[in-house]
Amino acid sequence: MKKWYRTSPDGTRDLVYADAQAKVQLIEDLRMNYTFRGYSEIITPSVEFYDLFTARTNTIPTELMYKMTDD
Repeated sequence: MKKWYRTSPDGTRDLVYADAQAKVQLIEDLRMNYTFRGYSEIITPSVEFYDLFTARTNTIPTELMYKMTDD
């Protein structure tokens, strides 16, 4: 057994070096473009209550959601 073996969730990957810089530059270009046109940035929470997505409109199928529980 490998002592430091780690796996990433399917569909994820690390961006390093040129790929990371390209993503940062793209985000900055888009941010400047939107700001120039009068838009403001909104940052939403990374984690939301489950009920938000199941109460009124079912925008995301519940079987595709990551669910966490806590007391």
